[in-house]
Amino acid sequence: MSRKSISKTSQTDWARFEKMTDGDIDLSEIPEVTAEQLSRATLRLSGKPILKSKIRVQATK
Repeated sequence: MSRKSISKTSQTDWARFEKMTDGDIDLSEIPEVTAEQLSRATLRLSGKPILKSKIRVQATK
């Protein structure tokens, strides 16, 4: 019995992807996240929820 890989080869153009900057990404069709949506969000790490009291957010300059 031969073992055949079930995973497909990626068709992503990784070289082009690596060269992209944030400005190259079209966000025009993605709606803004509201404060209500963020308040209901659950941060998960490896599938396990992290308590909001343990999250620290640092502002970027």
